[in-house]
Amino acid sequence: MELKKVQDYYEELFKLYPDIPKRDIQRIMQFGLKAFLMHNNYGGDVLLQSPTMWLYCGKLMKDSVKYFEYYKRKMIIKLRINHKRLQIPWDGYYYFGLNKSQYDEYLNQKNRRGRPKKHFKYGNIILYKYFDECNLRNSGAVAIFKISLHSDFGLSLYKPNFETDKAELILKRDPLTFKDILASNYKYQFVTDYTKWKKKVKNGGCN
Repeated sequence: MELKKVQDYYEELFKLYPDIPKRDIQRIMQFGLKAFLMHNNYGGDVLLQSPTMWLYCGKLMKDSVKYFEYYKRKMIIKLRINHKRLQIPWDGYYYFGLNKSQYDEYLNQKNRRGRPKKHFKYGNIILYKYFDECNLRNSGAVAIFKISLHSDFGLSLYKPNFETDKAELILKRDPLTFKDILASNYKYQFVTDYTKWKKKVKNGGCN
């Protein structure tokens, strides 16, 4: 196999697109190569498509469970890059998810007889700065909460035996399937726009 440089394709492209200035074609090719290498260095997979062919730079595997987890990691990289590029200001909230047993325990505390309870125990959880990242990493969660921390503690924060009266339930849903997290169905463009998920999930909304 012969190794080629981006310059080796210029003459062919000049012939294919005679109406486009040669300098513009060179800039497009140089930008595309830099973008390809940059995203690859970030750890993201890259997919190039045309009407007749596609090029995928990443990993494929037969084990559907392993690929589900792999795909989630790649989507998290994508949403972090998008967040940085779009320069979306932090909304002041962190997000966390509860699986079914954790959520049942929360409801058990909430529905106990006596004076209405406001202070709840959530167990060991991880708080995420981005709603999308929380949604992906907690793919098995049936409920997602948000809490205002007023200070930026980074992308995630581990909280053992977490207790608070400030957490707000924002979303109830079924555990996510592979179809739910496909990039073609959800672009991971907006960090806190969880209203999209209310329309997508079977049990959208919150109580």
